[in-house]
Amino acid sequence: MDQPAISDGCCAGVWDALIIGAGPAGSMAARHLAACGRRVLLLDRSRFPREKVCGDALAPDALAVLQRAGLAERVQRIGHGVDGLRVFSPSQIEAEIRGSFLMLRRRALDALLAQAAIEAGASFRLAEVRTLEIDSGGQVTCGVAETERPIRARAALVATGANVCLIDRLGLVARRQASGIAARCYVRSALQLDHLVFSFERSALPGYRWIFPLGQGLYNVGCISFARTKAVRSTNLSRMFSKFTGGFPLASELIRRGEVLTPLRGARVRTGLTGAELAGRGPIVAIGESIGSTFPVSGEGVGNAMESAVLAADVIHEALSCPGACDLQSFATRITTTMRQRFRSYESIERWMCKPRLNDFVLGRVAKSRMLRQAFSRIINDQIDPRSVFSYRALWRSLWG
Repeated sequence: MDQPAISDGCCAGVWDALIIGAGPAGSMAARHLAACGRRVLLLDRSRFPREKVCGDALAPDALAVLQRAGLAERVQRIGHGVDGLRVFSPSQIEAEIRGSFLMLRRRALDALLAQAAIEAGASFRLAEVRTLEIDSGGQVTCGVAETERPIRARAALVATGANVCLIDRLGLVARRQASGIAARCYVRSALQLDHLVFSFERSALPGYRWIFPLGQGLYNVGCISFARTKAVRSTNLSRMFSKFTGGFPLASELIRRGEVLTPLRGARVRTGLTGAELAGRGPIVAIGESIGSTFPVSGEGVGNAMESAVLAADVIHEALSCPGACDLQSFATRITTTMRQRFRSYESIERWMCKPRLNDFVLGRVAKSRMLRQAFSRIINDQIDPRSVFSYRALWRSLWG
């Protein structure tokens, strides 16, 4: 998809909302606010289409957000549908689980969402933000590299992903270090795989390696490692990736029968709705991965990022409808009420799947139990709480189902 239309005269006047970062969270917030009749400016420092390190898999929760926004059909037209996954334990126990995913490269998804925001009435501009402050009148002033004249707005959303430098200067970062690190490259291969592949190799824990089919022989191949310590900084992505492609049979065969199209690219990951102040500061809040919207264990974050954006956009729209200074304090309450329980559920999965013996035990039961396979499918489709499955009682019951 081409570069979204760039607007001129973006420094003039006072915007209702300034949104920094045109990824899924930023663009979804811009679209939502513009559709509500608000005057919105969306900024991004990179030209589109741009590459983003991601697994490129849209899970059912992401598709549900896109459906509510009226964008699901547009995304499905250019995506590749996958109906299941193959999961391998540290001891190479394999379990097949049904689940619906739409595969779409982030460069295409991000451009589509930014264009949808523009079509809804938002203005888009390429700009590198240098400063973001609140003036004496309670409004936001934003300094950008390209002009000496600041941009002014009544409210601002920061959607800069795992790059938290901007919100750190505002005092909104509680934990600067990332929750993990991921890397991926693209491979073209004659090997035919029609499932998402997850490998919980012992050396990858806490984390996993993946092979995700994008259609027409193209694959996203990567790895993710979670750690809440300084170990994140010392993770050797090249070594991790080489061990996967050299030692995991499916990955080795994929490479042997194909070619690596792109260099290995890495990025930091923030998970668990932790590490940033959800309440924000006055008329400024962070959304998406900046507040840790990625799930632990699964690494899935696009759906949560877009959901946080819609919640923030609703709060801004309501706040701007009231006289006086714009205060977005209720955003923290809405995020906690709407999303916190789901994150706690995924933390329960993390406790099981990141320990080699428990991982072997769980996937061994899943491989043998039709009841557990159905339950896992319902977890993937966001139909049941994972805690109803990830318990000794549930796994004991699976012996008879």
